[in-house]
Amino acid sequence: ASSLRGLRRDFRSSLRDKPDAAACHLLYSSTIVKSPPETYGNRKTPAFLQGLLTHLDTEIREIGLQQAHRNFAENYRVVIETEYDSTKEDVATGMRGGGTLVVGNHSSEVDLLPLLCSLPDHRDVHIIATADRFGIGPHYAEHLLPVYLSDRALQEGRAWFKWKRMLWPPAAISEQEKRKRNTETLERATQKLIDGATVVIFPEGAKGPGSSWEQGIGRIVDGMRDHWDNVQYLQSHISGTRNFLLELFRLVPPLQRFMPSMHVHFSTPQNVAEIFQPTSAKDPREITRQLEQHYRDWLKNIKEGTARNSHQ
Repeated sequence: ASSLRGLRRDFRSSLRDKPDAAACHLLYSSTIVKSPPETYGNRKTPAFLQGLLTHLDTEIREIGLQQAHRNFAENYRVVIETEYDSTKEDVATGMRGGGTLVVGNHSSEVDLLPLLCSLPDHRDVHIIATADRFGIGPHYAEHLLPVYLSDRALQEGRAWFKWKRMLWPPAAISEQEKRKRNTETLERATQKLIDGATVVIFPEGAKGPGSSWEQGIGRIVDGMRDHWDNVQYLQSHISGTRNFLLELFRLVPPLQRFMPSMHVHFSTPQNVAEIFQPTSAKDPREITRQLEQHYRDWLKNIKEGTARNSHQ
């Protein structure tokens, strides 16, 4: 904690005494972080931001993934509001009953922060996310199930992914090798769910909010057909997060109180077998389609309920 306070104190002092110099330091002073060479090569990250990530990684080792994110949110006065279709205890009870597949919408690079902070504690949480997150640190990497974006996904994805490609160029991995590694990641995710872990996935992938879901989630669910009765399915909707560059303003103390709160809404956990029968979900494509429609219907009910309450 002392190292984090020191970073913040130094930056506040620089911001007060020489605001232009502080801004330049934040934007241009950088450190080279060695990522596994097979992921995204060397990650060039602003020095101040890398200091925060290093501290986060250290706390993950000491107090766990979720509590480390909660401390981060508290240190930077990030207000996170949580709602449940039922209760938090119902969600926690469902997660204790076996593996839990958590799905959420994906509108920002920081969506994981409110989700991990709001999710009931679980001893074994893993995240399906882009492989460049290896650069956060080795303890974070223990929870990462890496996805390697294809060249087409990088070109067609949201603007931030295009910027990331310029800032942190991917290592030279063939498209065939990416597909192979992604298949291995999905298989690992499936096995972790069977073993009782919690796995977080954003099925919209790199395409942005409201996009059709990628078939990775269908492949995971299809791969554990014999275990549907033992795996919970938990839907979440995240709001209040912004473009990654705008979210950086949360790190500047004078601006923190002007930043909007983040919000996470959780469904009631469902047994995967309750969502559809095996005969109605014949392959990963069909499973993906049904799960996406299930999510859209749930989200519509939330919005309609909110609208009714606002008119009462």
